[in-house]
Amino acid sequence: MKPIRFIGESMTVCFDEQPRVTNKPGRSASFTPRDHAHRVVETLQEPHDYRRRGRMAYNQLPTTYPSA
Repeated sequence: MKPIRFIGESMTVCFDEQPRVTNKPGRSASFTPRDHAHRVVETLQEPHDYRRRGRMAYNQLPTTYPSA
């Protein structure tokens, strides 16, 4: 079987159900590059971003700590 490469190409991603949280969209069901749909069978790894955002990120800055 010849390897398939999609690096740098635009593609459409489809989900079985709408993501519940915008920061963590979940696993995609299929993707469509070059007008041919490919179904996702197994997820090997998912990226997670646990950074604080907005007001919570500001709360953790060293400048907000009281000076001793």
